[in-house]
Amino acid sequence: MRGKSLKFHIITDLHLRARTLPPIKNRRDQLCINDSSEIIRALVHRLKSDKDIDLILFAGDLTQEGDRESFEEMYELLEDLKSSGKRLVVLPASHDYDSGEMSRDEVNFLYRPFIKDKIISFSPDGYSYVAKLKDGYRLLCLSVDELFYSEDTVKWGVKEIA
Repeated sequence: MRGKSLKFHIITDLHLRARTLPPIKNRRDQLCINDSSEIIRALVHRLKSDKDIDLILFAGDLTQEGDRESFEEMYELLEDLKSSGKRLVVLPASHDYDSGEMSRDEVNFLYRPFIKDKIISFSPDGYSYVAKLKDGYRLLCLSVDELFYSEDTVKWGVKEIA
């Protein structure tokens, strides 16, 4: 039974703001966002050196405002992790497309390379999915829009976990 274990990290709400963007000012609660790129780069360095982990799940809000520069920087960091041999699962959330600069469909499509080999089922709207992480391990990734799930998505999710 020991060989069937799955070791993973769940990382959520990174809120990366690209280094190329002007700093946020006059918002004490947001000042660390200005340093998010360096903080996340240190995290990626640490994750690359972790030899005990099977998988890293990035669960939403990878970028602060869903702007193209931040997305491109985050994409490069994810590529760096992937090229180091890490298995990734990425589920975008509202901050990744709320700015309107990139549509929800575009963000989901561009993150697909990090999940496409693991997806075994998509929800009817195409935003939520089930991923096979390892034999005996599946993950139901639900992406909410407008703070609720459609009836079709709920029916799909119930069927997938039954």
